[in-house]
Amino acid sequence: MEAKNHWGSSFGFIMASVGAALGLGNIWGFPYKMGENGCFAFLIFYLLFVLLAGFPVLLAEFAIGRRGGESAPHAYGKFGTFYRWAGWASIAACMLILSYYCFFGGMVFHAVAELLGLSWGGHVFWSIVFMALSAAIVFLGVQKGIESFSKAVIPLLILMLVFVVLHTLSSAPARNELINLMTPRREDFNIRCAASALVQVFFSMSLGQGCMLVCGAYQRKKGNLAAQAIFIPLFDTLTAILAAFAILPAASAQGIDPGCGPTLLFDAVPKIFGTSKSGLIMTLLFFILVLLAAVTSVISMIETPSAALCASTGVKHSSAVLLITVAAFILGLPVYMSYGKPLSWLNVYEFIAEYLLITLVSVASCAAIIFGGSKQAITDIFGCDCMAGRIWIAVLKYVTPVLVTFVILSFIFSP
Repeated sequence: MEAKNHWGSSFGFIMASVGAALGLGNIWGFPYKMGENGCFAFLIFYLLFVLLAGFPVLLAEFAIGRRGGESAPHAYGKFGTFYRWAGWASIAACMLILSYYCFFGGMVFHAVAELLGLSWGGHVFWSIVFMALSAAIVFLGVQKGIESFSKAVIPLLILMLVFVVLHTLSSAPARNELINLMTPRREDFNIRCAASALVQVFFSMSLGQGCMLVCGAYQRKKGNLAAQAIFIPLFDTLTAILAAFAILPAASAQGIDPGCGPTLLFDAVPKIFGTSKSGLIMTLLFFILVLLAAVTSVISMIETPSAALCASTGVKHSSAVLLITVAAFILGLPVYMSYGKPLSWLNVYEFIAEYLLITLVSVASCAAIIFGGSKQAITDIFGCDCMAGRIWIAVLKYVTPVLVTFVILSFIFSP
């Protein structure tokens, strides 16, 4: 690996990794899926799965990347030829998710443009602008582009989100609705809710897509990586919960169904803040927040397949970034044309990427660590053999794969 492909500091690594995880999955996906699945029950399952599946798989991907290098297929291949398929499957999942991130990023950019009075250009145009902006950041490289952008944006994004939550909960009806939404109901604790929460953990933390593997590969090989990695699920989960508390109680107070689905963000936010001058400013602020979150994720999703393309073909990084960006946009065209129709390609892409590929790759990551050198993996992550490392391996071996397999199969075959 070239020396330039390293994070400049531990803080830069944490912010870039948080940026890769923190995106539309947190601010768009988490609130509507929480609203669809009983709110409190979904949140309990989500927190449990972050601990038993999300964080252990995150460390596994960091270990694979740290040992194997920045290309996902090459890194998995270091653990045996059999595992190389997992690297390519993670790239496929990354490309599918990137394609509909392009679509929703364009929607958010279009909303911001209209709020700023820029009425020219349609959804497709703003999707191109969104992807071009993201690619330009990746063009600048690991430290000057991805790391610098993440260090500047992530703290600002979290502060902006806290401000929006405080604004939402300043309303007494919204506070009452939050209490109602967070009231436990026994019927909400079901297998579909559990499966949805587990898949959301993987999607929200960018697991199974190669992004975290690349983040681990770009971190220098010395030091306790686990101590730094703990901040990633903490910030990621905090942001998702803040987004839910910003949107769901206010939407419910306005008579909007919290379980209305993927349109919750775009339909509810303008109604939540109203049409007054201050309301329009708050709506603009919130959509800028969502746009920044989308960009932080997209830059890692462009970098991941670009690194694989460079390693497998020898093309220059800049050429790979351009090719991946154009390919993702083209791949997303069916999503554009079918959005809102009974048969939506978005649903097809989501099912393939989130419920199949990400899950399979995550199980493969567990297997690679368990059967490909668990003692070395403990040293790679914790810096030495220790009890925490042995507990991590035990969870990867006995808890995470069984949990993932049982819940996903139960979801697929449930009526």
